[in-house]
Amino acid sequence: MFVTPARVCYLYYERGLTQQQIAAAMGVNRVRVSRMLRQARDDGTVTIGIRYRGFFPEMESALRVLHRGVEFIICDPLDGSFTESKHAIAATAADYLDGALHPTEKVAIGCGRTLRETADLLSATLPGAEFIPLIGGQEDLGLEVHANTIAERMAELTGGRARRIFCPALAKSPEERDLLTRTPSISGTLDEAAKAQTCLYSVEDPTRSDSSLSLAGYHTEHDVATLREAGAACDIQSIVFLNAAGERCGTSVSDRTLSITEDQFRAIPRKICLAGGTAKKAAVSIALAAGFIDVLITDAETALHLLGDEGRADERGARWTEQGPRVHAIAADPVQTQASG
Repeated sequence: MFVTPARVCYLYYERGLTQQQIAAAMGVNRVRVSRMLRQARDDGTVTIGIRYRGFFPEMESALRVLHRGVEFIICDPLDGSFTESKHAIAATAADYLDGALHPTEKVAIGCGRTLRETADLLSATLPGAEFIPLIGGQEDLGLEVHANTIAERMAELTGGRARRIFCPALAKSPEERDLLTRTPSISGTLDEAAKAQTCLYSVEDPTRSDSSLSLAGYHTEHDVATLREAGAACDIQSIVFLNAAGERCGTSVSDRTLSITEDQFRAIPRKICLAGGTAKKAAVSIALAAGFIDVLITDAETALHLLGDEGRADERGARWTEQGPRVHAIAADPVQTQASG
């Protein structure tokens, strides 16, 4: 027989002909070619293997089953180091944002090193977009990771517009915070941040001396000591602090934060969290369980932690990329069409 699945597969996969070209060459219609290609996969005439390098579909699928409504994008740091992990997350986030942001979107921007690197890697053209800082920044400290600086850099590279907020990240007291937030220039920016369709931010353990906010001078030694005593394990841009159980804590610090409120933050439709690495695994898990994340861009190490599989797979998640779905629920999970960068 001239028209066989093997011949069709050879022309399609080896010669690179389109289904229409194959149909014309063999004197059949394209529907028959398409059916034969499906038949060839079903009966084993042809098998397709994918080497998942830097892509973890089964891990992403399993996480979507555990956390319905959350999108997961997992990157693969080349050497597993903190620096490489941060860079991989930033590069993946930039690719994702290039395709995900609408040209006229309002984007609320947090602070931190990974967000700054993400900003530097953007390549989209978004002439009508507006980038709005979520939080103020201490004068002369950590300027490169301030929300203002990151918003300005994103606007510069995309052709959009940036707003600015000129105030410290933390006031000296709740009363001073209330006074400052009544200032029109500050309240106007925070009101616009609360209207954002997308928020880009990170989380971390606020009690670590190497946290981004501590290094940038946002939190004083007294603030860190206060948060440690309160049991804080997750800092969500200092808008809210959570303990290991996901309960609010450290309100004596968060009540002084110059930012939008927790309710306003939760109301932003798409909250994109960029975080990974050993130091942030617990904070990511807490924020995810508390409902503060709609899209998580992280590394394989953190993904394995979220799946509870750290002790049963290597750091690259090899078991998840070389085998099929572990449970039926994963196989039933709908495929997401959004490109993951």
